[in-house]
Amino acid sequence: MNPDHIHAAKRQMEVGNINNFGEKVAFILSVADLLRGPYRPNQFKNVMLPMTVLRRLDCVLEPTKDQVLERLRLNLMLPTNGGY
Repeated sequence: MNPDHIHAAKRQMEVGNINNFGEKVAFILSVADLLRGPYRPNQFKNVMLPMTVLRRLDCVLEPTKDQVLERLRLNLMLPTNGGY
């Protein structure tokens, strides 16, 4: 990934100068170009869909993330009984 492209995308998001549909499309395609860099076109479906699903799950579960991490921490402290 080209660092200049990443910085340009971040600046564009920060400035909030995505005003029209064409600019939004161009921005999305530029991000897609960054993401697909090391992958060949026949590999996109194997990478993009799982990443999209994971991101969506992350967004949906975000309100309970702290509770889940605390539960994990507590579960890791529990003694095991031989795997049963």
